[in-house]
Amino acid sequence: APELTKDIKKPYVAMAVMEEDTGRLLYGYEPDKRVPMASTTKIATAIIALETIEDLDKKLLFRTRRLA
Repeated sequence: APELTKDIKKPYVAMAVMEEDTGRLLYGYEPDKRVPMASTTKIATAIIALETIEDLDKKLLFRTRRLA
């Protein structure tokens, strides 16, 4: 995949832009580097919570001793 720009400061350690239908790599910077999903995980957690929790105004208390 071609380098889009060499002058831009990259705020990421790796990235890949792929064509959805074919999976073809359109642009990549260290596209094979394994990194934590971070924001994707947070978004997925929010979506699951919104789809699952009936009363979003209800407050929940979690104690770390019971989560382990």
